[in-house]
Amino acid sequence: DGRHLIDMIADINLEDHIIYATEGVKKRYIWDDNTNSLKILPTGANATILERPYVNFQALLAILLERFAKRPIASDESIYEFCTRKFNKTTTEMLIDPAIAGIYSGDIKKLSAKSCSPISILHEIDQKYSSLIEGSKKYTYFTEKRLSDFQNGSDLYKLMVEKKATYSFINGTQELPNALVKSFNKDNTDIKLNHTLKSLKFNNHDNTMTATINEKDYIYDQVYSTLSASDILPILSNITYDDDNNNKSNQINKILMELKKEIADITLASVWSINVGYDHDVLPYDGFGFLVPSSSKLDLLGMTFDSSFFPQHNSTKKQTRICIMMGGDRHKHLINMSKYEIRGLAFKYLIKCLGITETPNVV
Repeated sequence: DGRHLIDMIADINLEDHIIYATEGVKKRYIWDDNTNSLKILPTGANATILERPYVNFQALLAILLERFAKRPIASDESIYEFCTRKFNKTTTEMLIDPAIAGIYSGDIKKLSAKSCSPISILHEIDQKYSSLIEGSKKYTYFTEKRLSDFQNGSDLYKLMVEKKATYSFINGTQELPNALVKSFNKDNTDIKLNHTLKSLKFNNHDNTMTATINEKDYIYDQVYSTLSASDILPILSNITYDDDNNNKSNQINKILMELKKEIADITLASVWSINVGYDHDVLPYDGFGFLVPSSSKLDLLGMTFDSSFFPQHNSTKKQTRICIMMGGDRHKHLINMSKYEIRGLAFKYLIKCLGITETPNVV
């Protein structure tokens, strides 16, 4: 929740460490294979919505007629199915696909429309009202929530809303977890960094759990996992119990069996993140960066122009910092490459997409 995160930042006294992105952060691009160039995404009320490859006439017609689109019997569908049904194939593949890949690094033909924000909001409106246009007029939840958040939020939150701010911290986003650790330590909370959870045991006699962490046992009333599916699955598969209540153990086992089935179906999309730095300005564009549709021939997810929208992090005025992202669900074969091979591919795309032929000073 945006408001609670910002209010927390205020609570742990990080307000003075916030930095704001430049106005250029609103400028975003899509790679177009047909022209081998970046196309700027139209923004604002005066944007040309009929400009290809973003939204063509057929897409506009589909949007106007979307209330008549046939609805699926199932309560959920893939993002691709939902968006082609409500808009059209071109808009889905050229606009929505790269945007979702930029968030989840996943395949929109596999990702759930019901579960993945921001499409989940449109899906909910469609389920309630059958029309995004009509439903958006009636769907007041977010309008009411924004008003409530603004009224009840901290002064920092109100400032962020007014600025429509993209923000970071003076020393990068790592400042936030560092400040949280300091804040928790003041409350005598024991934060264990760089520790490994080895196993879990249910203690039926007092409804607690024993967690073995770095070969030492700790007893907890509740355990919340934020581990990835591949990391938590072997731990769930080896949960043990004390012997006081076999009936309760059987009930827990039944729940765990269902949980493990669901977790086993979760696939992970690993991403290479290659950060390059130059001691002078080599960027031919300003803005946030660009994304690549999955229909492209490039084995690339996109790039962000970090030095452009957060120049406060630059060590010199003319410095250039770019983050190149590759892999994800659509390019799984790249994950097995060596770091030297992936660097070579990243340099190739710097030349092709941005025309930067110079060797970076830092990689």
